[in-house]
Amino acid sequence: AQVVTYNGPDTDYTGREIFLGSNTDEVVIVDITDKSNPQSISTISYTDVGYTHQGWFTEDQRYFIVGDEGDENGSGFNTRTIVLDFLDLDNPQFHFSYFGPTAAIDHNGYVKGDKYYLANYRAGIRVIDISDIENGNMVEEGYFDSYPASNSAGFSGAWNVYPFFASGNIVISDLNRGFFLVKSALVDTTDPVAVCQNYTAELDENGNVNIVGEDVDGGSTDNSGFVTLTVTPNVFDCSDLGPNTVTLTATDPSGNTDSCTATVTVVDTLGPVFDCYQNETVPYDQGQSFYTLPDYVSNGDVSATDNCTTSLTITQDPVAGTELTNGTYTISFESTDDEGNTSNCSFELTVVEILSVEDGILSEGLSIFPNPSSEFITIVSEYETLSSIDIIDISGKRLISVSNLNTERRTIDISSFAQGIYFVNVNNQITKRIVKE
Repeated sequence: AQVVTYNGPDTDYTGREIFLGSNTDEVVIVDITDKSNPQSISTISYTDVGYTHQGWFTEDQRYFIVGDEGDENGSGFNTRTIVLDFLDLDNPQFHFSYFGPTAAIDHNGYVKGDKYYLANYRAGIRVIDISDIENGNMVEEGYFDSYPASNSAGFSGAWNVYPFFASGNIVISDLNRGFFLVKSALVDTTDPVAVCQNYTAELDENGNVNIVGEDVDGGSTDNSGFVTLTVTPNVFDCSDLGPNTVTLTATDPSGNTDSCTATVTVVDTLGPVFDCYQNETVPYDQGQSFYTLPDYVSNGDVSATDNCTTSLTITQDPVAGTELTNGTYTISFESTDDEGNTSNCSFELTVVEILSVEDGILSEGLSIFPNPSSEFITIVSEYETLSSIDIIDISGKRLISVSNLNTERRTIDISSFAQGIYFVNVNNQITKRIVKE
């Protein structure tokens, strides 16, 4: 059996996974794209069936070459190879039969390029030119007899062949004489045919891109079935933005070459990469009823880099200097590189109103220590009795509230607080900022 992702002449099945089974007395064609629900397409048989054993597509997936393992003994003719025309997978047709020069039984056969490689039991392997298969012509161009004692119809000798190495080496598995590694003695002087296609290459985050020959290959071919593809130049950076001419070289296993040119268009599709600011909560400006939005870009709090553009302009919205009152705001930034790629970033800014906040000692005789502190703070009032103490976080949430005091000194445990800035309000009159370490 052979399974292919179909790319042959019947466009109804392009891209489908097609199974071709040599099934005792017929060839079956099945769409197995959905493994849970395979769909039969068609079947085909032929005259003088012995045992339909194995088959292989030509590389254009037009013809299916079948070997019958029982017809030589059953019908008495020389090695027969059946060629079926699969122009229409729903309606396959018999094309012609090829008869070899010996009576040996045929076993497994494979196509590489315009050659058919047949494991022919006692006749060894046969290499058959199928370049004119469309017109019903197949011509043997060489063989290697791994079982020289006989060419009769018996189940001994070359059982399988593997011709798919790029080196041109061919592996033969002989039931009686073991492993053979052979190579065609024919001198290949035919150049491959290089076919180019244009290609668009996208720069990466570092402003570089590498391409390979397959990227600009438009279907290069060789009679051997193998070509090695190289392209020059193959490395590009920001200085190469736009169209670039490259050369594709196709080399076959015999060293024959052909080349063509293609256009590689280098593009930058990546926008600038931001290093944005984190979400933040801030109080009003000292002595004001608003918070003045700073210039985060010039302050170095927000920056951006690009793979190609070295000097970026970053816009801020709202603009620096905007006066914000109590609430939460989205502060957005945008930058566009020289290729027109735009990126954005943003963070949430919460502005809270904290009244009467002062730095240091807020009134004569009131002190809080230690500040910063990791565990306890002590509040001391030299001239006025402490009646209430509230501790508030930067978002305005009241964390501790103590009332009905009648003391000049109070120690409070803040060890459970997260690190940050807090505000201590005394007697609902004076507020002081503290830092929890």
